[in-house]
Amino acid sequence: ITLVKLKISFVLLSSTSLLLIAFYFQYFESLYPCKLCVLQRVPHVLSVIVSTIYLLRPNNGVKPIFLLGCFMLSGTFLSGYHSGIELNFWNGFSSCTGIKNIQTLSPENLLEKILETPVTKCDEILWSLFGMSMATWNFFISIILLVVVILLSKIKETLNRLTPSPSKESLANYHEDSLVGIF
Repeated sequence: ITLVKLKISFVLLSSTSLLLIAFYFQYFESLYPCKLCVLQRVPHVLSVIVSTIYLLRPNNGVKPIFLLGCFMLSGTFLSGYHSGIELNFWNGFSSCTGIKNIQTLSPENLLEKILETPVTKCDEILWSLFGMSMATWNFFISIILLVVVILLSKIKETLNRLTPSPSKESLANYHEDSLVGIF
């Protein structure tokens, strides 16, 4: 197994594990995800798909390193944004957080806001480990995966520079020599 395949396997295993953990908490612990929690799953689902395709058929034209980098960057952004909302660093979008400025709303507007607000709000931490929410854990894991993908691209780039490509002359000589042996 090559170093590239090993690192892509690491991304595949990590993203799959994160998704399984998220589904476990959703379906077995009844911790239902908010809108941002669901969005944070998308980069991991895409990473699983691209990594699996590459590992099963490595020469299919898929360029996994660039795609995985994009997925991990978006996962890092989404989970960091979500963590910031949970920690009150900034406000989330109104359809995913609690109702703010309740005093200024008319009864009709208040009822409308209540009906629009999802059961699980993005600014509530439903579970934490060592003081960090799932979104914060996802943030740090996504950063690690992004670093792995960046290092992977650097390793592949270095390997490409170290592997000499055949010159036109050597290819022409090889072709002529192979024809001599046939005739």
